[in-house]
Amino acid sequence: MKKLSAPAIAAAVVGALVVAYPAASWYTGARIESTFNDLSQQTLKYPYLKITKQEFKRGLFSSTEDLIVEFTPGMFDKPVAADAGDGTADGAPSAPQKPLQLHFVSHIQNGPFPGARFGAASIDTELVLDGDEKAAAEKLFGKQSPLQIASKLGYLGGGSVVVTSPAFSSTMGDNGDKLDWKGITVNADFSNGAREVQYKLNVPGLTAHTAEGLDVVMGAITGNADMQRVSADSTLYLGKAHLVADQLKVANANEPAKSFELQKLALDSDSSAKNNFVDMVVQLGAKSLVTSKLTVNDIHYDYGLRHLDEPTLIKLIDSFNRPQKDQAQTPEDARANMLKVWKEFGPALLNNKPEVTIDRISFSTPDGEAKLTARAAIGDAVTENLDNFAALLPKLEASATISIPESMVTKLMAGSVSDPITQVQMEDGAKQQIAAFESQGYLTRKDKIISTNFDWKKGKALINGKPM
Repeated sequence: MKKLSAPAIAAAVVGALVVAYPAASWYTGARIESTFNDLSQQTLKYPYLKITKQEFKRGLFSSTEDLIVEFTPGMFDKPVAADAGDGTADGAPSAPQKPLQLHFVSHIQNGPFPGARFGAASIDTELVLDGDEKAAAEKLFGKQSPLQIASKLGYLGGGSVVVTSPAFSSTMGDNGDKLDWKGITVNADFSNGAREVQYKLNVPGLTAHTAEGLDVVMGAITGNADMQRVSADSTLYLGKAHLVADQLKVANANEPAKSFELQKLALDSDSSAKNNFVDMVVQLGAKSLVTSKLTVNDIHYDYGLRHLDEPTLIKLIDSFNRPQKDQAQTPEDARANMLKVWKEFGPALLNNKPEVTIDRISFSTPDGEAKLTARAAIGDAVTENLDNFAALLPKLEASATISIPESMVTKLMAGSVSDPITQVQMEDGAKQQIAAFESQGYLTRKDKIISTNFDWKKGKALINGKPM
């Protein structure tokens, strides 16, 4: 057998690649078209959305998709100028509405090496605006696209998406109000079938000034989330999310009493499942809130929904998000569907005695810390009870504990009036009322802290252990 030389082997490899790469690219393009069609079919499951146009043009090395998505009539409507011949008389109802439509064009580079990296596709999506929408966007963004979406799809499923909106500075309205927006970026990574999704958010902030003397400063907002879908067909995701806003400051030159500054506002959520029950907890807090009359530090508002039956919750959430098409054509129909779904799955959810908890509402002032904790649970509910709150009261079990510095109570009471003499009278009245409640056993005082608890069980209320 004749031995091939190195140049011959190299030529053969190059020749094979020349033939194989277009074939691989064509095959990848076919897979991408199938993926886009599958996404469209998924969209059709949501009654609030409708695809009015989808054109996929597949090429050898690149493809294009032209897509128009329409929201359900009645949601995000915008007015349409009435024509002279539309039959509308003076004094008649306003012009008809038409549903909001979003027009996207995606430019797709087929794999296996789109954008000089291995993968199924690299996609750049643009939001197409026309007419008044385009003119309004150009006033803010100039010639920049108001929304840019860059996506990458992997061969084994999954991928990433980067959504950006650029910064702009603009003078708005007849009064010359000024807005300086610093843009926004959202990054998302997702696994095959979007079973796992991770998000990152970055909003550098904004400043605004109005001719009426109002100045607004919003500091940087950052956030992240790591979510997992409970099953391949469900719309329910569980996981953790974190969001922080550095600052929100509102200064009103004409009405200083309405000015305030909020520092380090943070939001954390955690939803998890264990032993077929789901817990959802939210923690909202801030480092400080400063107003013209009050400075509050170390603010917490933590609450949760616990012991939710997971199979029932999945059915309830999926039925909310994916009702039948004929059940949610308008917002009124959507609300009717939500009520129907709640009547169907609500009793099963309540019969497992879920808990609504206020883990902590608290804040600190120079007078001390004020704090509230509470929980409520309901069980043995039936469909008929859901229409009659009074029928649910005997099934409700609730408790709460409150503690607050006495001086804070008297100052808050006196702060509701501006006259100094009346303020003293209000303080004295508050002290007398506190003393009366203490003598009756409805509250206790220790180290200048007022505390009490509330209990509700079997239709009866107790305050600090005393019948109400």
